[in-house]
Amino acid sequence: MGATQLSLLLLYPIDQTRIRLQVDERRKRSAVVNVLLELAHSGRLYFGIAASLQTLFASYVVYFCFLQGMKMHLQHAKGDARLLNTYDDLFASTIAGLASAFLTSPFWVASTRMRLRSTGRTLYGEIREIRRTESVFALWAGTTTSMWMVSNTIVKLTLNEGLKLLRRVYWRRALEGEGEVPAISMH
Repeated sequence: MGATQLSLLLLYPIDQTRIRLQVDERRKRSAVVNVLLELAHSGRLYFGIAASLQTLFASYVVYFCFLQGMKMHLQHAKGDARLLNTYDDLFASTIAGLASAFLTSPFWVASTRMRLRSTGRTLYGEIREIRRTESVFALWAGTTTSMWMVSNTIVKLTLNEGLKLLRRVYWRRALEGEGEVPAISMH
């Protein structure tokens, strides 16, 4: 189990509480602790977790496949010897995030609905039911907002890639003895 899945398992009850407070009118003024206790007593604290894990997995697969594909394309376009710069990472992350938001939207829509009510269906069964009873377009409800939210991940991953590049350059200089390597300070 990865850190993301473990994090979801640990924080899922809080996310369940957030969703309940957002959509249930009678709970609008309830304290978070009261809603958590209510969900725990009703056995719904982890309601819909399987669909959420499946959705998260699908999103990560799509994102990282597109991210690696874009990076390979950019490296090939620049010549394999060149390292990608921060702008390349930003571009690759953006394309990957937008592709993931768009392609996995049906999973997120179905997964969120399954967290709110018991349907007895699988994630894929819920997707089919939404398409059948509403429309195929209902599966992409909120996609525009999700695409805007891509910026959060883009910034995080771009900064991460930039820091990794700095670390590689720093250690390359240190190992090759290229002049004096500046000390890293946390001040």
